[in-house]
This record gives sequence, structure tokens and C-alpha cells, in this order.
Amino acid sequence: INCVTPPTEEHGFIDGGGAGVLADTCPFFTMTSCWFLGNTATKQGGGIGMVLSDNATVGQCVFQDNHATNIGTGGGISIAYSTDVVIEDCWFTENTVTGGGGALKAGGTGGSMVTIRNCRFNRNEGHWAGAMYLQGIDDQRGPGVVAIDNCHFIGNRSTRVYTGSGAITIGGWMRGVATQSSFVHNRAYTHGAIGVFGSALLTDECLMAGNRGSDGSD
Repeated sequence: INCVTPPTEEHGFIDGGGAGVLADTCPFFTMTSCWFLGNTATKQGGGIGMVLSDNATVGQCVFQDNHATNIGTGGGISIAYSTDVVIEDCWFTENTVTGGGGALKAGGTGGSMVTIRNCRFNRNEGHWAGAMYLQGIDDQRGPGVVAIDNCHFIGNRSTRVYTGSGAITIGGWMRGVATQSSFVHNRAYTHGAIGVFGSALLTDECLMAGNRGSDGSD
């Protein structure tokens, strides 16, 4: 609480994750009012790596200039095999990955639930998804769900030539719900704002403006 993580590079966690903070099997993990600046993970979760940590909350945090290398995901936060996770009132800016989700990656088992509300995603960059990459695992329990409420995706970029999405990519066994959110000036070679692959996304009262992609511009 009320902390700043200095620039850190880690190599110890399985698959390389959680350079700033690693929450491994930490139910009710809570992080508030912290600034994650310039951390680098070798696979996932440059700022926070979260795995098997149900009922977790991250609030009022800033994730700036964090990175995940080696086809990594979740430059700011990586969430895996965790349910009832809430990310709220956070700012993700200029985080990068060489895989998907410059700012955030969420994935895990069927029935998992992640809520992201009142967050801002500015100028993040990733190969498959500039800001957010959502990908589940088929374990016969149905898809996981990510609810995005009152969030703003501005100027994020995908660097992949064929299937990247500027703001959000949703893969198989995940379902997304976006309400009262805005997607502005995001860029990709194919899907300017959002790409959905073998999954589904419901949007309600969302703004799409100035996004650019060969298969999905407005």
C-alpha cells in the first residue's frame, strides 16, 4: 500500500513473471495506491504477476513503462488461474510486451471472473493486443468472463501484421462484456480497436472513434 517499485528485472519465477510484485497462491491479495515504474519480466506480468490468487483487488495504481519479453504477456498485470479479481481506478500507460496485452493479460480456468472498472489504458503496445489480451483454457466448465466497465482505451497499438488488435484481443474460452467504455485512436494492421477470435464480446453504450485497422476501422 502506498508504494513505488523501482525498475526491476527478474529471472526467477516459473515462466518468468511478477517483476514488480508476484502474488502466487495469495487469496484476498490487495494492492492499492502504488506506482509500478519500469519493471521488466521475462515472460508475464512486468508490474504484477498474479496466479492462483482468488478474490484479489488492485486499486488506484499506476503502471507505467513496464515490459514482458520473450513473447511475454501482460506488461502491467498478468492474471492467471484466478477468479473474482477486481482491477479498479488504475492507469496503464506506455507498457509493452512482445506477445499479447501491453497493459494487461487475463486468462485461466472456466468460470473465472475478472472485473476491470474505471481504468485508463494509454499508449500501450503489444504484438497480439495493444492494451488487453484475454485468453482462457478449455476445462469443460464453460468460459471465463471479463467485465470491462467505464474504461478508456486511447492510442494503444498492436504490432502484429495479420491478427493483432489495437486495444483488446479476446481468444477462445473467454467472454467479454464492455459497458460505458471508449476506444479512441487505437491502431493495428487488422483490427483497429477489438478483435474477437472463437469467443464473444457484448458492448453496451461504448464509444468507438478514430481507430485504424484494415479489417476494423471506424
